[in-house]
Amino acid sequence: MTSILDSAFKRLADTNEPPSESEVTQVRSLLKELEVRIVDFPGHPFPCATGTRRSPHADLLVHYRGHIRCPARRVRSLGIDPRLSLLEGSGVGVPRVMDISSSSLGDLHPHVAGPLHLLDMALSRSKERPLSISFTPERATPGVKFFYQRLLLEAQRWKCARIYIPNNVYDCFTKLEGGSLPHLETLDLVIDLNTAHKEAPTFFAAFESAPLLHDVTISGTQPLSAGRLPSARLPWKQMRRFCTEHICSIDHLLEILANTPSLRALDLLCLKWHYPKYAEALGVHESVQSLRLWDPRLLDYLVLPAVECVELELDEKDKYAAALGKFVRRSECAPRKLVLRNGRPSERLDALRSVPTLEHLVLDEGFHGRENVEALFRGLTWGAESVLLPRMAHFEWIADISSFQFDGDCLLDMIESRWKVAEDSAVAPLRSVKVACRAWRSKLSPSSLRRLEQLKRDGLDISISFNDNHLDRTWSF
Repeated sequence: MTSILDSAFKRLADTNEPPSESEVTQVRSLLKELEVRIVDFPGHPFPCATGTRRSPHADLLVHYRGHIRCPARRVRSLGIDPRLSLLEGSGVGVPRVMDISSSSLGDLHPHVAGPLHLLDMALSRSKERPLSISFTPERATPGVKFFYQRLLLEAQRWKCARIYIPNNVYDCFTKLEGGSLPHLETLDLVIDLNTAHKEAPTFFAAFESAPLLHDVTISGTQPLSAGRLPSARLPWKQMRRFCTEHICSIDHLLEILANTPSLRALDLLCLKWHYPKYAEALGVHESVQSLRLWDPRLLDYLVLPAVECVELELDEKDKYAAALGKFVRRSECAPRKLVLRNGRPSERLDALRSVPTLEHLVLDEGFHGRENVEALFRGLTWGAESVLLPRMAHFEWIADISSFQFDGDCLLDMIESRWKVAEDSAVAPLRSVKVACRAWRSKLSPSSLRRLEQLKRDGLDISISFNDNHLDRTWSF
């Protein structure tokens, strides 16, 4: 395969010139031949163009597809993303990426190492289509400001934008006028709020007047020393999802909740900091349906009667069961889905007892030993003495555990107890089970496999997969 590619691109690998007619024919022939071969191109999850003299053959194929007019389905059959990758070969070994989607929505991922004229080319190719922008350079290079200025000229076409804002480009955004973002729906800003408030007080003005903006994420450096996030000029009244790590006081959280009557999803990815032991007021919101937290102590300050999904991403030292129970009782809510990531195993069953309305349970955890794993599944096994989660219909378990700590029998006992239930039973039958163990070292036992196959034949939607680290492969059932 390497010899075929080398012969096909012998001249093209040493030049940036477009291919000749004969080379076009040769490349077309090569593409057709590759369609029937098993191809494993090295490289990146998306087409990444390096300097042409060092370009991987896969990148050359994608690049010259633009000259050859090869159908996207053919490139897709080769395992290559069907987006056009524009190359610039003035440097050697320096990534230069500029992708533009061939779909109805243009996706721009400009790389600051590439020249500005490539961005112009990509924008002209996208014509008048709405744009999805992702621009997060690792550092503020001297020429990066020109990229921001060029992207902002197309602000009226932005639909989704994920942008890192270095300190030297605030003035570019302050020049945006009201109404200049008519199509923007989703905004993800990585920004130093403290500096932004000081140097560019009107930075958010254009976003405040974006009529369709409803999904906002604010993250960045120094979240605990940030300025007043509630004072940021954002369209708070129309916001349906808000995600931030810039909550540095309970008062800020209460003010945000009071200003967002349409909010449906709240993600508070806050770092640990000292909360007051008692809050003078609670954050009450009648419409929030999805809550995601990194610090379970925030549950002590919230009242969310409409919440249906709670996701806790925890540190293994976090105590969360009592806070979750108090939150459910205080809010008088009935959560239907709970996601626990890295929760302390000693508190899992107590936490589950506090949410009997759950229909969907997701546990994502590390290694806790065989005893804790078996205790979990014994607690969830439906029996004469068990009244835990009577409505659970969907169960997911992702864990780092090997067959030396867990043989599968206790899991299958739990599944069978909730699958084979009488029609008049107080427990709802399971409808789906997904298990993924990231550190298994052997297959399930023959008896467990037979039980698993029987569950599948009976109609249960069940998937069990594990990685065999020793053999470096994944088994699925």
